[in-house]
Amino acid sequence: DRMIPLVREMVVGDCSDEEIIAAFQNFRVTCIGDANNLSTHSGQVALVTLISLVARMGVQIDIRIPEIELFGVQPPLNGCYLRSGILDLGSDLIPGSAITCWDNGKVDVALVMGDTAAPRLDCASWRLVGTAWSGTIHPIERKGAAWSDAWPIGAMVAAALAASEVFKAVVRQIQLSKPTPFWLEYVDQIRDAAWDFGHGLPIPHHLDMDQFDMVSGGAVSQALYFALMRLPEVHLRSRVFDNDTTDNTNLNRNLLSRYRHIGMKKIDVIRSYDIQNITAVCARLTEVNIHDYVPLAPSVLVGADDIPTRWLIQSCFPQWLGVCGTSHFGTLTSSHTKGEACAGCLHWHDEQGVGEIIPTVSFISFWAGLALAVRVLRKEIGRPYSKREQALWLVPLRMDDPNAGFWSTVSPRADCPVQCQASRAAIAR
Repeated sequence: DRMIPLVREMVVGDCSDEEIIAAFQNFRVTCIGDANNLSTHSGQVALVTLISLVARMGVQIDIRIPEIELFGVQPPLNGCYLRSGILDLGSDLIPGSAITCWDNGKVDVALVMGDTAAPRLDCASWRLVGTAWSGTIHPIERKGAAWSDAWPIGAMVAAALAASEVFKAVVRQIQLSKPTPFWLEYVDQIRDAAWDFGHGLPIPHHLDMDQFDMVSGGAVSQALYFALMRLPEVHLRSRVFDNDTTDNTNLNRNLLSRYRHIGMKKIDVIRSYDIQNITAVCARLTEVNIHDYVPLAPSVLVGADDIPTRWLIQSCFPQWLGVCGTSHFGTLTSSHTKGEACAGCLHWHDEQGVGEIIPTVSFISFWAGLALAVRVLRKEIGRPYSKREQALWLVPLRMDDPNAGFWSTVSPRADCPVQCQASRAAIAR
């Protein structure tokens, strides 16, 4: 599992895997929403995203929500109804964990949708609120606005913000290996956090996205499709390349995957929802076979952690390349067009050892995929990020910090492994 090594970086060395698992599986979260908030697309997306992220940590989840018909599809939920679909997901996800209807028992964290009335609870608790492009969490004592938007990017942001607080709350119950001010601040509970992906951005009322290729069918790629599948009147056409098979260790972060998908190709999991024009290609792109698939689509997205794969795709010089990945508690997303410093300039050194496992957790991978989804959306609606926003580094554990999101240009490097146009110009200078 990728989550246990991530937790192990923070806790004492003699803490066993079983103790870490027990800490999560003995932790109880309640999610509360009323009919007013959950009768909107954004309200349903906020709740489904939240539960999809939190349940994959292995905690117990209690829900206090009415039974409401779903607005459209909400993968990985089955059926046409919200509450029954969520309960069904809990029975087909992480063994030893469950999603049940709340019986007013003791809980460790409470998460409330919008302006839903909430009982007095003796535990850490937040409201999830937001707009079309932005999401916020704040204490439940503060009044919140009801979810009302149809455009759900902000709903997914709020869910990701809340999920990190659940993770930190569990970790705080385990003895930290380095109780230094740095680590204590890193896992400290926050009161408020917000993130805005599109201040002033228009909402597209109908968008036929250009064809794009997706390299990898893993956690970050599934997060991207999870987000794009929920956008009303947005139609995508893509190929997704991967030859890997879903196993039980993928369930903690692959947002479209359920327990029943173990043994299924990751690309077939994505394709199985059959709600967009997605073609599954069972291949890992390498120097040996890349020529069988070129030319690639004008836009290519890479969700693979493997650095040489990023170099390989960049060397095909697509018109637009989006790259995202995770490293422990951070995410890095970027985009590269002709003449700009390329993915090789940003990722010039392959530090990952052969077969090395990169620790991660559901909400970290989700932030990476969501950030890349927004990046490609902005390109599609004619509002791309500026050059000074070519790359975004996010630290999801402390999204209350003004520096949690760091935007930057990508500078050309003379030692770029791709030797892109910008790097050659740097050499010429």
